[in-house]
Amino acid sequence: QTQPTQGVTKGKAKLQNQTIAETLVFASKLKAYAITEDLSDLEEKYTLAKTDLELLRDTEIHAKALSTHNEALALLANLAPYNVTALLVTDFKTLIDTYATVMQAPENRINEKKIAKQNLSLKLNQNTQNLKTLDGLILQYRTTATQFYNEYTEARKIIDIGHRKTRLGLFVELEDGVDSTGVVVIITKGLKNYTQTVRSTDHNAFFDSILIGTYTITINHPGYQPWTATINIKSGILNTATAKLML
Repeated sequence: QTQPTQGVTKGKAKLQNQTIAETLVFASKLKAYAITEDLSDLEEKYTLAKTDLELLRDTEIHAKALSTHNEALALLANLAPYNVTALLVTDFKTLIDTYATVMQAPENRINEKKIAKQNLSLKLNQNTQNLKTLDGLILQYRTTATQFYNEYTEARKIIDIGHRKTRLGLFVELEDGVDSTGVVVIITKGLKNYTQTVRSTDHNAFFDSILIGTYTITINHPGYQPWTATINIKSGILNTATAKLML
């Protein structure tokens, strides 16, 4: 449940930059060919700047890269003078396919963490049932193995240390894969509010020793749409939430 996601997000950002760079290389060669052959529509289509691609969503970057690859493949014989080879086109397609896989990696990791939390609850419930079974079986030793019985019953005691305050862990992801370290998160309950910044180790902002109740989570980060949500902080557990900031 607590596995870090930073490596996954950084890997996605690196592949995104590589895909954009290769797309621009092939686009420039397609544009050069279009100018030579006086193909104005093709020239306009592949007149691209780096910022044009950087402003696109993940899926749009992938679609643009794939269409550029398909165009280069279709015109492969004509692009030889521009140093476009079958091997380069194949390598470009491999990069695009890898990026398509990694695009979903951060979201998949989040889902894995959610499933791990669900499994943890199931195991805790199973352990509770196991203890109840042992509680019934231990009775037979009350007189025949008194010391063993007393040691079990003493170890079996659960001390309620109280849960008036608890903890919230908020995972924050930026849509374009940029490191979310330093993003400021505010949670509010009535007149009470808490502020934390996202940590560099796992992209989480942790709120310790907060009172239980319903809170509003607010994130305002430069360049991204404001994000807000409501969460009911429960007692005695690590409360978790996920925020994905959109461009």
